[in-house]
Amino acid sequence: MNKKEFVWDRGWIHSYLSNWCIFERFKYSNALNNNDILRIFGNNNVNAVKRIEGVGDYLRDLVILTGIDEGKAIEIFGINLKRRNSLIYKKIRPILGLTFAYAIRENITICPCCIKFGFHSIFHQMTLFKTCIYHTNETLVDSCEKCGNILGKYLLSNFSNPPFTCACGFCLLDNNNVVSIFKSWKNKFRIDNEELINLLNIYKSQKETPLLIQPIRILRKYNEFDQSNLSRLIDYQKNYYLNKEFNENTILKEVYSQNFLSSKNALKTIMTNYKYNFNYRYNIRSFLKKDKIDAVFYDVYMQSREIYKAIKRYLMKNYLNDHTTCIQLNNELKANDSFCGFSLAFTFWREEFEEINLSQKVKQGSIESKIFNFECYLERFSLYPKGIYANYLEELLDKCFNITQDVNSIDINQIKKVINTMLPYLLLERFAEYLDLILNPTKYKPNNYYLHDIIPMHLIVIEQHIQETTIYHQNIFNKLEKLIQDMQKEKNICGFDKNFKYERYRTPSELAILKMDLNRGENATK
Repeated sequence: MNKKEFVWDRGWIHSYLSNWCIFERFKYSNALNNNDILRIFGNNNVNAVKRIEGVGDYLRDLVILTGIDEGKAIEIFGINLKRRNSLIYKKIRPILGLTFAYAIRENITICPCCIKFGFHSIFHQMTLFKTCIYHTNETLVDSCEKCGNILGKYLLSNFSNPPFTCACGFCLLDNNNVVSIFKSWKNKFRIDNEELINLLNIYKSQKETPLLIQPIRILRKYNEFDQSNLSRLIDYQKNYYLNKEFNENTILKEVYSQNFLSSKNALKTIMTNYKYNFNYRYNIRSFLKKDKIDAVFYDVYMQSREIYKAIKRYLMKNYLNDHTTCIQLNNELKANDSFCGFSLAFTFWREEFEEINLSQKVKQGSIESKIFNFECYLERFSLYPKGIYANYLEELLDKCFNITQDVNSIDINQIKKVINTMLPYLLLERFAEYLDLILNPTKYKPNNYYLHDIIPMHLIVIEQHIQETTIYHQNIFNKLEKLIQDMQKEKNICGFDKNFKYERYRTPSELAILKMDLNRGENATK
């Protein structure tokens, strides 16, 4: 293989150009297809496959380039693609706080304006963005404007269609003038977002990279993020990295310092409590490493449970006190064609977090199961509350444990502080979402009035080197109070009539039995 055999200009590769675009440009300038690319750049793993068409998606991957030989890429492109990948990730890591695997869309996603010039950025593939960062008015798309079909997965696919061309034959480029296209590849697109530029320069600072925890981690690469959430995340990170303070009180910042000695004592206490409640498991052997971690999970379980109960009492006392009877009679109201938006929102909220069905009985009091509902299945302990936040708490604990090498130095107090801050915020935010569902049902009509599993945007920064944790999130109280006020102004939001005697609610099974009894009575009289 000789570099002189191919048409290529090192100047065609510049900042944030995606790997897909690099290979599409190489294919275009040399009249090649993706299988030709694998024959030219493939490593030993690719060469071990008998037929190049039989190479699987793993070796065709364009995110970490598992099938590309570094030496061949350097010889032809004049650049180490894998090293370039690492440098780009280092720049965008302060924005993402997660690996490429979570951040990159599965299908090729383009900016209709950029692609006309044969330009495709790694930012176009990132799930954080719905619009192009170079043309802010352009919405990113993953389908052909002519046939409407998906452009394909983000890899060196096994299809034979020409570069920058849909399978239907539609060319994504603006023209077929080769000289003009080659000339345009020299042009560098300018990012039209000053805040993003500031964040991209953060990696140059001397500050040690902390552990970033944000909801993007559990939403995976299949979910999209609206621009307001992206802006919010950027605001949080600007505050942390650039030491800028917020100008409005809608964003809250809380800082916790670690106390290692206190945490060691707390760990001993929770181990004692755990052994007391589950003594049948440890009547012979002493605590092992796994047992200590289980004890932490059990303590978090109990803590989460108490937080949920406290938030439920808070909602009843401060926002739902006038609707206590509505909540108790929720099913009776519905059975008599009456309606109370407050009781419905509260019922939906409880059903999600307690994983219970309240269609037969709704009371203000607690109907949660006993504390020993804390169980282990496939080495994964249950968490409370349930719903989407169970997954979030698991992810949060996993990240906290991953930064601790020695189980004896688990900073349980730090973990509990984070949960004490985040769980009430998440619970109140979700209740606000249910209020919004009741107040503005037309917003949710396209989704059949279903509330998506969405974690509100926030940022947790854990800095081990200075033993400090910083949390950024929205001030939910302003939003909650406004929704309550809007609900109270709405006519017929609560149809409860204290002078009316509502009939007892009957379950579907009771109605079926009643219907059978009536039929038998009618048959007996005939």
